[in-house]
Order: sequence, then C-alpha cells, then structure tokens
Amino acid sequence: GIISAVTRITDKVNRLQSLCIKDALVDESIQDTLIDLANYSIMTLIELEAEN
Repeated sequence: GIISAVTRITDKVNRLQSLCIKDALVDESIQDTLIDLANYSIMTLIELEAEN
C-alpha cells in the first residue's frame, strides 16, 4: 500500500542524503539511488491509479 511505498521512498531519500553528505559512492551510486526513487514513484502512481 501507500504506506510501504512512502517508507521505501523515504529510505531512498535518506540514502541519497547520506551519499551526498559523505561525498562517497559506497555500494550504491547516487545515480542508482535516483533511478530507484524514480521507479518507486512511478510504481506508487500506478498503484494509486489502480485503486481509483
């Protein structure tokens, strides 16, 4: 549901902030994190549209 989607998006935003603050690309790059954020957002939009 929407709560789990928001949780995942929040996790990715926190990850992005961490990568930017540390200025280090550990395990996952900034680009990968942004792609994940975009994908989670799109999947959430699709889910919301399906519910309506």
